[in-house]
Amino acid sequence: IMSNRSVAGPVFDSHCHLDFIYQRYKIPVQKFSLSKTMTDDRIQPHYFEGCITNFCHPSAWDRHLGKKFQPLSVILDKAVQHNKVFLTLGTHPHWSRFWNEAQDSQLRTHVENCHTEFGSKLVAIGETGLDFSKNNKKHKTTKEMQERAFRGQIKIALDFQIPLVLHIRSAEDEGLSVLERCAVPRTFPMHRHCFTGSLAQAEYWLEHYTN
Repeated sequence: IMSNRSVAGPVFDSHCHLDFIYQRYKIPVQKFSLSKTMTDDRIQPHYFEGCITNFCHPSAWDRHLGKKFQPLSVILDKAVQHNKVFLTLGTHPHWSRFWNEAQDSQLRTHVENCHTEFGSKLVAIGETGLDFSKNNKKHKTTKEMQERAFRGQIKIALDFQIPLVLHIRSAEDEGLSVLERCAVPRTFPMHRHCFTGSLAQAEYWLEHYTN
């Protein structure tokens, strides 16, 4: 949230969801402008350095889901073409029920072909993780579904040495346990885009995962 004060220097958004904006405001996809969406009257365009937008609903990138489930794929295509937009691909814990061998294979294909399909725009896997908060109940995903999807995406990140974007809520100990059981190196690059744990838990994360 920006104040009315002028921005003193360049702005780069390290975690956003341009596809969620498209969905929330029900903008016709033909009229959806990434350039207009990413700027604000209070931010001069030359101050906006860019953003990393997370495509964490598999309908944006999983070709196995079919056209019925892919209204977001057009937004993904627009993001790839924009010179100030970088992206992550993954499956959010809220949608972990979709995760299966076919989706694992599709995500691997995207990472393998990133130099042809996405160029250098794909910068991380995710957001992925565990969400055991009350907010997750409406999505009807079990802990087992979430952990299966989380472990699968960790494996892809490790295999291709590409950073992870983590979504972990009300599951600090469980999230750490999965990372440790998957033998994620302590120096592996990860982005915690939100944090709702305790100070002690934050210190533990910083001590055990330094990058």
